[in-house]
Amino acid sequence: MVKMVCFDVDNTLLPRDAVRLSPAVIDMIKFLFSKGILVTVASGRPFCDIVRLFSDVINDIIIIAYDGSLVVYKNKVIADFSIEKDLAYAFVDGVKNNTKYDIAVYGAGNVYVSSDCDENCSPVVAMKKAGTMDNRVTRVDDFHKIDDSFFKLSVFYKMDGFVYDFEPFTSEWTDYLHNVYTKNGWCEFISKNADKGSCLNIICEKFSVDMDNVMAFGDGANDIGMLKSAGYSYAVSGSSTEVMSAADYVTDDVVKSVISFFGK
Repeated sequence: MVKMVCFDVDNTLLPRDAVRLSPAVIDMIKFLFSKGILVTVASGRPFCDIVRLFSDVINDIIIIAYDGSLVVYKNKVIADFSIEKDLAYAFVDGVKNNTKYDIAVYGAGNVYVSSDCDENCSPVVAMKKAGTMDNRVTRVDDFHKIDDSFFKLSVFYKMDGFVYDFEPFTSEWTDYLHNVYTKNGWCEFISKNADKGSCLNIICEKFSVDMDNVMAFGDGANDIGMLKSAGYSYAVSGSSTEVMSAADYVTDDVVKSVISFFGK
């Protein structure tokens, strides 16, 4: 019997290039609430951006943000896997010393970029395109003086093109940080201890839900842990072979799959 449903956000509940959830998705979540089902959303997005997307139901969903770096329910932190500050400082300094790259540091409520990063710099352009962190970009002269937790470190290639070389970072930091994304001109790193699947286990323990009673939906490599752990798992059609192999089923319509499973 399914007692909890966990959804990835981008390309699972939120179509590519969309900046708002459809009314059908919000109605589906409310439908699950009416059935007494716990709902978790698990995303690489910052916590505050998840709050924006799910504002209509935010008081009742469990949030896994920053790819498993933070878990929040009803404004209370359930788990915090932020990056240790000295490690983050060393990483940031390495990026700033290389003229090919820009750095963005994701905190609890803001994203921090260098003071010389204008509206056309890679991090700001990427965030605007995705509709994330609206009015929350803070420019700083010294990243060492940021009074905030560091949940994600993002490296952006400054120049447009089809070839992006992030190997200097992925190889140097593989033993210290978890590289969760490398595509479209930037790469992202979180704590080695952070993972969506691990967070889902923590949530299950807190809410006394057996993992066999969890249903999960996802499309990316960062969803594999939770797809493998859940009793019922769905990969979104078009996912990679690795993601498909981690899931029990494939769906091309998450809302229809949920409504069909639970019956309306």
